[in-house]
Amino acid sequence: MIKVSTSVAATSADSIFLALQDHIVEHGFSPSHTDTRRLTIEHQGNMLSIELEPEALVVDIEAVSANALFFLKEAVAHHLEECDPEVAAKLRWPDQDRQMFPPNFRELRVVERLRPIPGMTRLWLEGEDLQPLTQDGMHVKLMLPAQLGRPPTWPGVHPNGATRWPKGEDRLHVRYFTLRHVNPEASRVAIDFMHHTGGNISDWTVSAAEGDVIGVMGPGGGLPLKHNGRPAIIGGDMTALPAIARMLEEPDCPLEGHLLVEMPEEVDAATYLPASSLELHRFGLGRFNREAPSKMLELAAAGWQGLVWFGAEHSAAEVVRNHLKSVDFDYRTDAQVVAYWRAGIRGGARQED
Repeated sequence: MIKVSTSVAATSADSIFLALQDHIVEHGFSPSHTDTRRLTIEHQGNMLSIELEPEALVVDIEAVSANALFFLKEAVAHHLEECDPEVAAKLRWPDQDRQMFPPNFRELRVVERLRPIPGMTRLWLEGEDLQPLTQDGMHVKLMLPAQLGRPPTWPGVHPNGATRWPKGEDRLHVRYFTLRHVNPEASRVAIDFMHHTGGNISDWTVSAAEGDVIGVMGPGGGLPLKHNGRPAIIGGDMTALPAIARMLEEPDCPLEGHLLVEMPEEVDAATYLPASSLELHRFGLGRFNREAPSKMLELAAAGWQGLVWFGAEHSAAEVVRNHLKSVDFDYRTDAQVVAYWRAGIRGGARQED
């Protein structure tokens, strides 16, 4: 466990502390402890505590990895910035060395291209020190120059611990993807990409040759839900298949429930997905985001006591999310609903540019 503490002076510490309490809850975190002077959040084995002192805020972090530590430092900086930019700019960490890149950043190089199923490309990528990619989550940020063909200027680190994103002509195009396979012993990872045109990374995927470089930050998010013997409903379109495959490979994958997936009609699901005892519901290409939400609502009707994981287009994800929040269901602990893309919009991951 990595432990770091710091304090930042703030004449308006009282009002900032109250704003931080509201802000953190608005972002979906449930504090394990909160009172008039202390706020504590525990998440995936990590702990973040913010304590109110006279004209100061004291921050304590306990993190399971360097990646998690950087994520928590950055979260503190971002939340402070939204409450009081001047105080956020003064934030410093005792272990903060001058870093050229964020500690969870790596360059990866293309070494192999495969086609696991029609409509999908798998790139095997090679890099150094990949063991950290086996923990803290299964999603990463991939990044390329927004102007394709321009030499990359990779992210740096602000003195307050936040990522410093390149701006102007050096701006990066950033998107989230799922690590399908991680083999640190061979210094390789595999990432599967859906075929579609109009995105910098998807277009790069089509033309990438052996030795071509892409930046990666992470991992984070997407850890499997703890089912504790309960059934689960897992659903996703083609963009979510890599995450679903990772979940089905977990030793404690739910044994009962339903699996809803988008898959080309000519493809045997077992070609891509690991064996599972979940009842399979297939949807042909282009049908999932129209038809799967109503099936999810039918299966996760009022009284459903299992888990729900759903990844798809934004509007489809909203339908499922709103339904789960409207019925007698503990959404925060028993569900993950992820919007992997938004129809008609070329978007990227959150970035500072």
